[in-house]
Amino acid sequence: MYIVDAEKGDLLWKASGNTGDDADLVVADMKFSIPSSPKAIDLDGDGVTDVIYVGDLGGQVFRIDLDKKAVANAGIAKRVRLIAKVGQTESATLANQRRFYEPPAVATFKDSAGQLFATVAMGSGYRSRPLNAITDERFYTFFDKDVVKPNLMAMADADLQAVITTSDLAVLDLNSTTIQDEGVDTTKKGWFIDYPEAGEKSLASGFIFSSRLVFSTYSPVQSVTSNCSPVKGQTNLYTVCMPYGKLCATTKTDPSFTGYKKSNTMAGLGGEPQLMLIKKDDGTLGYTVLTGTTLDAGIFSDLDPNSAKLVPSKKWREKSSKD
Repeated sequence: MYIVDAEKGDLLWKASGNTGDDADLVVADMKFSIPSSPKAIDLDGDGVTDVIYVGDLGGQVFRIDLDKKAVANAGIAKRVRLIAKVGQTESATLANQRRFYEPPAVATFKDSAGQLFATVAMGSGYRSRPLNAITDERFYTFFDKDVVKPNLMAMADADLQAVITTSDLAVLDLNSTTIQDEGVDTTKKGWFIDYPEAGEKSLASGFIFSSRLVFSTYSPVQSVTSNCSPVKGQTNLYTVCMPYGKLCATTKTDPSFTGYKKSNTMAGLGGEPQLMLIKKDDGTLGYTVLTGTTLDAGIFSDLDPNSAKLVPSKKWREKSSKD
């Protein structure tokens, strides 16, 4: 993992699992490739990244704690912390060869005692073999209780939350009416969904907005029986109320959803769902979700964005020799 000066291109900091890489931090758990983009999070809204989350091809999830008060490049990161392992480092069976190719969706919530915690939501999927049906792919939401602590930089590693494994997580049973109404066991360190369709997997990131998690999956469903025809597959769309996995009111009454899931929202690979603000026929604004070529206005139909203050996003571009 690298941190580089965006203007000059200079290497500022590096972490590696290889002792021969001359890294600022050597992390023994970094044993697998990391194709995912890192997810940078500004927790206090001061415009400076506080932590970075990233997954790897071994089914592991790391958090990089950045030190805003660092006086030297070598101290930019306090630590690289393994927060979860739910792949082959937990169990080496073929079914557990889970891989994280995409960055997580991250949001903060309060528990019943008013304590803040972060949810790190991400799905596994073998992107290099989209037709694979051997791996038991899942969607995970991990609860990170450490990241919001004001003394995180001063904490010793031994005092941090233990690495999350499957036994620490609740199963979000899509068919359980109790979970739909009340959510999962809140004493657990998160939850996961076992995808119901053979070969179903995550090939894109989701997003969290207004306490709703929206993500898509790909199912390699063979739509024709001829061996000469390609397997086109289908995209499914899920919506879960955060943080404990209740069924959202809007999807509960939406006939296009069966519980948490809208099956076959489009043929083929739909990609990452995107939240859009569009003008409706009556001239007012409304939220809709775009997944591939399909629009879904029902998920956030109870929200009125017309009084919201829109903040333009900041962008940067590479300078050319003509600038």
